[in-house]
Amino acid sequence: RDPLCSRMGSALGFVPVLEMMAVGEQPFHAGELAVQHQAGTLQNAHELGVHMIRTRISPSELPLLQSLPHIFAASVAPLSRSDGTPIVWASALFGSPGFVAVTGDMRSLTIHARPALGDPLAENLTPQAPIAVLAIDFSSRSRYRVNGKIAKDMDAKTVCLDVVEAFGNCPKYIAARTALPHKQECDSAEKRDFNSLAAPFKPRINDVATLRKEDVALI
Repeated sequence: RDPLCSRMGSALGFVPVLEMMAVGEQPFHAGELAVQHQAGTLQNAHELGVHMIRTRISPSELPLLQSLPHIFAASVAPLSRSDGTPIVWASALFGSPGFVAVTGDMRSLTIHARPALGDPLAENLTPQAPIAVLAIDFSSRSRYRVNGKIAKDMDAKTVCLDVVEAFGNCPKYIAARTALPHKQECDSAEKRDFNSLAAPFKPRINDVATLRKEDVALI
């Protein structure tokens, strides 16, 4: 596996997964193993990994998932850059608490929302495409990650994924935030023009479109 493809991280901790071995065998890809080897933590990491990284969502995380009005997703564009580097995109989906549902014996996650108009996530939602979801409660600093593949039978009103791996994250680097009430200005995702909303940030996005070699090494 290509470590850059299988666990391309971002500042928010998104991790799209292209392939994952069964828990209990080897939960880490070659890049992670190389870092663990250099740090002398191979055995400890393996022991933690096989217990932390599961192939289904933990029932204890249902209250978190069902209470959030937002969830973040990372997807990989069908076409990569000319040098073969995958194009990873981070998106946010919003809804009323309860819009995120867990089904299928905790092995399926359904988000009852669709990307805003123009969001590249919409084009990346092809059957069996890799996707990663980050559920985070900023007030309690709780964070849970679900990596998987887009379900084959997903309908046009939801984002559905089959779970490949799910695990919690340490809140150490999460600063507590209090969400303020927000007046709903749009009735649907179709009325939110993503390109207009993103326009002020485009210059910065273009400046960092390609990761520096130092950043790739760190990831």
